[in-house]
Amino acid sequence: MNVFGKVVDADGTPVEFATVFVSDSKGSPVTPNRNTSTDTKGSYKLEGVKESDFISVRYVGLNPITIAASKVIKVPLLMIGSATSYIPTLNISMKQSDSNTLGTVEVIAKKVEKSNALRNVLIVSGVLLGVALVIYGVKHQSALMAVK
Repeated sequence: MNVFGKVVDADGTPVEFATVFVSDSKGSPVTPNRNTSTDTKGSYKLEGVKESDFISVRYVGLNPITIAASKVIKVPLLMIGSATSYIPTLNISMKQSDSNTLGTVEVIAKKVEKSNALRNVLIVSGVLLGVALVIYGVKHQSALMAVK
């Protein structure tokens, strides 16, 4: 079956680009791999899920979660007369992980010395000028040979 759902954090905010996959009961991926990722709204579609499978979700900074596929609910999609069409749905809420949270991010920038930058520009310019002169010479030498 194909399972549809949405992944949110504890505040109900959609979790973008979380990895959703079919797993064993311990949360390890199974073979063959069946996985997907959530979109910008936290929605996903996971294909090829059996009722005996488990569905796991991973995202940096949130506790990983594994849920039995038997917990998938069938949401009514369309009713025509007495027949009802259902969509297998599993919405998942993830909690913040204390151990995976970055405490501090330090960004260090170094100023490039103008003399080094200028020197590099001059070297590259010289190489390009040399290449242009060689190409010019080859073209004109071919023209001179054609005149003879």
